[in-house]
Amino acid sequence: MQAITKIVGVGIVASLLLVTTAQAANDLDALRTYLDQHSTAEAWALAEKLQSERAGNPDFDFLYARAALAAGRASEAVFALERVRLQRPENQAAWLLLVRAHVQSRDPVRARRELDALLASGPSQAIRTEAQGLGTRLGLPATSRAVRGFIGLDVGYDSNVNSATDAASVTGIGGNPALGYILAPGDRAQQDSLARLSAGYGGKLALGSQASLFAAASGYANALHDQTQFNTSLYQGRIGASWQAGPHRLTLPLSHQVFSVDHRRYSSYDTAALEWTYTLSAAQRLVLAASRGTARYDNQPTRDARATSAWLGWSTTAGRTQLGVTARYGQDDPRVDSFGTPAQSNAFMGRHSTALGFDAHYRLWSRHVPRFGVLIQGSRHDGADPVFVVVRHDRYAVVVAGWDWQVRPGWILRADVNHATNRSNIDLYDFDRTQVLLGVRHDFH
Repeated sequence: MQAITKIVGVGIVASLLLVTTAQAANDLDALRTYLDQHSTAEAWALAEKLQSERAGNPDFDFLYARAALAAGRASEAVFALERVRLQRPENQAAWLLLVRAHVQSRDPVRARRELDALLASGPSQAIRTEAQGLGTRLGLPATSRAVRGFIGLDVGYDSNVNSATDAASVTGIGGNPALGYILAPGDRAQQDSLARLSAGYGGKLALGSQASLFAAASGYANALHDQTQFNTSLYQGRIGASWQAGPHRLTLPLSHQVFSVDHRRYSSYDTAALEWTYTLSAAQRLVLAASRGTARYDNQPTRDARATSAWLGWSTTAGRTQLGVTARYGQDDPRVDSFGTPAQSNAFMGRHSTALGFDAHYRLWSRHVPRFGVLIQGSRHDGADPVFVVVRHDRYAVVVAGWDWQVRPGWILRADVNHATNRSNIDLYDFDRTQVLLGVRHDFH
């Protein structure tokens, strides 16, 4: 009897899912028919009716944008097409419609930038021909550079600006659990309020229909209110080439990163990578990548390392939800210097790490996107710590939650909360850290 009940229950659930899916398809077919028949009033009425339930579905958003433009609602069309481009960047028809939406909303400069970015992305010949003709017919201003960028400002609170332990003392010196020392106040966790300025700028140059060159630079600077000796900044640049062939994309990026503490360079990181992206479907992507680089620390040559990493990522879009999962392996090997000479005394600085990450975005309403992410990492060093005489191993985890509110095209108000914790077999490296940030970001292109 229980088995029969379960079978019946599964059947009911499956039937409901089929009915819901069929209804959604029927709604989209009806909206598409109204648009094809140029029944503007009926199309817009149906689009508005479905918007609260279907916003975030890229198929619906594209039809919604068509209906909005036909009804003279250019701003609504821009929002919907931005959502389509985030979820399906390969949808060139939606990108072209976005150009029209910016023209109709009386923003010819932005329309020109979108048109140039579309042409630089290596579109199909049919889209390229239509886009070039569109620029002429609409009388858009002179060609702009195919670049994108952002600038953001956040303010907030950090419970542990230096990622240090909050313990007053540590034990285990020389491997003796009874031997320890008292930590100075500056070596313990410090809390403070902060302001963060972030910015980025980049562009892409198409080389035919399949290849392209790209370059980008980004970074941030944290300014603390009281604990100024822990002000930090990070700047990174990235250049490379990309090739697209059907569902396959191969990318070769080179990057340079500089991290500073208290306005002085602390470390730099140079790396070369190979990334392969495979489009499983219109909603799913798979990424396999590997990198090799060199980390250098100013005034701490024993920490210099050759870093190798590999990662596998998968992402999907289902209705209003975007999900991503990443698995990563890393190895830092500081046991050789820049000339390849063994330096076994540095073995304790080497480490192996594995990490698993998960992130999710959900479009709650047309302009509101809550975010959630988790990262779990385990690491083990190659040799014994010279002070504590044990091999260090850590367990690190961070949870991130945020909310984006697109108040108008290109402008986002955001809120973020993240909590990180590290647990080590050496008490000195145990810490907890919480950040709360509120800010605004402007995307321009």
